[in-house]
Amino acid sequence: MIRRDPVGVVASIAPWNYPLMMAAWKLAPALAAGNCVVINPRRSPR
Repeated sequence: MIRRDPVGVVASIAPWNYPLMMAAWKLAPALAAGNCVVINPRRSPR
């Protein structure tokens, strides 16, 4: 039996070119594991 415990707060930095898709890839597994997620998207390209 595998038991997965939440780690705590997960930080996610999404790139400017695909912010929603990349954030969703990181957000879904973290929330499914019971973690809190802080997302910081890039506002504009440099």
